[in-house]
Amino acid sequence: MVGGSNPSGPAKIKPAIGWKDMNKLTRFLGSIGTFLRETRAELRKVVWPTWAQVRVLTAVVLFTMIGLGAILWGTDALVAFGLSAVLGR
Repeated sequence: MVGGSNPSGPAKIKPAIGWKDMNKLTRFLGSIGTFLRETRAELRKVVWPTWAQVRVLTAVVLFTMIGLGAILWGTDALVAFGLSAVLGR
């Protein structure tokens, strides 16, 4: 008997999700909880930089990027000038 009722017996209710699916869902949700707990524990171990360190390191990154940009721009300009001289354009 697949559902419904019959005068000779009670209706059988089929669960929307089987037990195997419930176990998979429970394990999945449990693994998410475990991941979040472990992530929080690892973040507590991190030695965060001070604001002074953040400012200094940000300045180092900015000046490095500006310097590398200038080097690339200069190299590009020299190559373009050299090619235009060689090709006569």
